[in-house]
Amino acid sequence: MKRTRFAATITAALATAFAGSVFLAPTASAATGGNCNLSATSGECLILFYNSNLKGSRITFDTPAISNFAGYKYLGTGAGKGQDVKNNAASAIYGSTSSGDDYGVIFYNSGFAGPCDQIYSGAAAPLQLKNTYNNNASYAAYPYSIPGCYNFF
Repeated sequence: MKRTRFAATITAALATAFAGSVFLAPTASAATGGNCNLSATSGECLILFYNSNLKGSRITFDTPAISNFAGYKYLGTGAGKGQDVKNNAASAIYGSTSSGDDYGVIFYNSGFAGPCDQIYSGAAAPLQLKNTYNNNASYAAYPYSIPGCYNFF
C-alpha cells in the first residue's frame, strides 16, 4: 500500500513538473528596442509592430526563424504592450547581414506555412502587412523570394 501511494505521489509530481515545462514561454532572443544591432546578433532582425504604420508596441527578434509566435508578448511601450504576438502583427521591418538571407518571410500558419508576406532586407511593410495582417504565426529568413508571397521592397 505504501509503495503504491509513494509511486502515485512521484508520478503526480513528475506530471506536474512536466506540464509546467510545456507551457513555459519560448526562449528565442527577443528585445524591446526598435533598432537592430545586426553586428551583435545572428545577422537577422525582424521587428513586428502591434499597429499599422510601424506604430504601437513592438518586439524585436534577432534570430533567423521562429516556428511559432505562441507565447511571445509585445514588449515595447505603446498600444499593444503585453498582448500576444501571434495573430497581432500589423506592420514589420526586416534587416539582415547574413550572406544570402535577403528576405524575412512572415507566415500565416505556424511551421512556416500558408499565405505569407516577405520583406526584403532593409525594407519595411510600412502601412500594414498584406497577407498576414493580424494573422501571423511564424517567421523565417530566406535567401530567395518565395512564390505567392506579397513582396515589400
